[in-house]
Amino acid sequence: MDDDPGGLRMTGRRTAYEIYWEILVFCRKPQSFTGIINRCDLNSMTGQEYLAFLMEKGVHHRGA
Repeated sequence: MDDDPGGLRMTGRRTAYEIYWEILVFCRKPQSFTGIINRCDLNSMTGQEYLAFLMEKGVHHRGA
């Protein structure tokens, strides 16, 4: 019996690209660090790493 009829198995884990996308969409308007990590469901350390990468690439800047 096929328990995945659509052929797509969701593992519940997001890729790095999905996390970056979620951060960028959420931050179209300035957001606090706490707001970002809460909305994107990241821990503080992981959130710092993702935001540092985006700031290094120039696509995100320190806001509110």
